[in-house]
Amino acid sequence: MFSTGLQLALTDPAWSLPQGDVGRVVITVGGYSQAHTASAITETSINIYLGWDEAFFESFARSWRMTVDLPRGTDFVISLHGTMANANLLADCVDVFVIGDGGGTNPF
Repeated sequence: MFSTGLQLALTDPAWSLPQGDVGRVVITVGGYSQAHTASAITETSINIYLGWDEAFFESFARSWRMTVDLPRGTDFVISLHGTMANANLLADCVDVFVIGDGGGTNPF
């Protein structure tokens, strides 16, 4: 089940996850560090629902690296080099479809 908001998917071909399994992860980016629920969506992928978290967006836009700490000690370290333009596009989208008049309408 997916909700509106930002979602992060991670994949590792070595995983063998029972679909629907749930665990806690910690996402750290810049000054932002927050625990989130992760759900196994396939045997090799998890989905992390972030929602519309202003603090995350602000840190994401200014940071060079994001870390996702998984329950069994595995970390995903993600380079954010060059993502400022994408962060600005995402912020514009949030302004239009969440904050502005476009929320709930078909964007296509």
